[in-house]
Amino acid sequence: MIKLTIGIVLAAILTGFLSGCSTTDIRLSGGVGEHQNIFDTSQMKAEVRTGDRLYSYSRVEWNDNPSDDVNDLALTGIGWSYDVFHLESAVNDEYYLINLRYEQERSWGYTYGTLKHMDKFEGGNSGTTATLGGGYEAFNGVYIGPFYEVGNQEQKFVGDTYGLELRIVN
Repeated sequence: MIKLTIGIVLAAILTGFLSGCSTTDIRLSGGVGEHQNIFDTSQMKAEVRTGDRLYSYSRVEWNDNPSDDVNDLALTGIGWSYDVFHLESAVNDEYYLINLRYEQERSWGYTYGTLKHMDKFEGGNSGTTATLGGGYEAFNGVYIGPFYEVGNQEQKFVGDTYGLELRIVN
């Protein structure tokens, strides 16, 4: 799993820089939260978007959660953008993900909101998550900011995560 994860992220980054496309967007985030307001959880995530209107999308998640329904994941797929709206889809051999994202550049940085749905191809383990976040431009093309995420899994439990995100854009 780790080799696949590293391979997907490095391939997406390398493809972006070597292809000469105008945009490579790398986001690294880490957060903590609660599962059912009882158990502490944590999540680390890496997302890479390479391209402009039609772009490649890769996502890797490392989850520390007491539920067997929340797993470490590596997915890759494609995204499409129109103005400030984005539609992304990614898969691996077990899961598919659909992500709707709104993102607005500001004079000081950016803000965003997402609605993500993920499910297993064979059914079961369905989950939907809403995220709000933003970032302040610390350096040219380097942003840092908070995010908050809340979601449900199989309509069985609710969890939330809050943390920091580092975004690098070329």
